[in-house]
Amino acid sequence: MVIQAIVLDAGPIGIITNPNLSPQSVACNRWLQSHVKLGNRIIIPEIADYEVRRELLRANKKKGVARYLAIATTNVRHLSRFITADLWQNIVAN
Repeated sequence: MVIQAIVLDAGPIGIITNPNLSPQSVACNRWLQSHVKLGNRIIIPEIADYEVRRELLRANKKKGVARYLAIATTNVRHLSRFITADLWQNIVAN
């Protein structure tokens, strides 16, 4: 099996974090999940993350920010004002 690395640009990241279940967001999420299940490595460049998060915060789209991910941190108090965050020790693998 060949493991691929897929780099996500801001466009697909924005679609994936969209809480509305449009046909495009459902298809993009299924596409992403299929690659995750195959063991493909998903890479999110910092600049793309920043662009999407900045737009979500600017537009006050808190659901989109909340769906994005959980931040593993040692600074929960600060980061949890902006996004789901927890101590790294509390985030367990399923």
